[in-house]
Amino acid sequence: MPDLMPAAPRASTPRSSRPRTVQAGFTLFAIGLIFLLVTVVPFFWGDHNRSVWLNLGCLLAPLGFGLAMLGIFRATRADQRAAAAQLRH
Repeated sequence: MPDLMPAAPRASTPRSSRPRTVQAGFTLFAIGLIFLLVTVVPFFWGDHNRSVWLNLGCLLAPLGFGLAMLGIFRATRADQRAAAAQLRH
């Protein structure tokens, strides 16, 4: 009797650039959050004049978030393409 269940797709080997993109994005996001805390917390004690470089450092959080999301999106699309290629063959 033939097997009616399709074979489970094999997991693709992770590319070396995928984890680095997501890891770099996570690192930038974490550094940006630290800058954000260093910039915002002193406002509660009445210090309202912070350095420009601290304010610019806060921009690392959305930059890192975007980079991590881009890495995750690209990894997902590559996995979808690999799965589609396996189904065609």
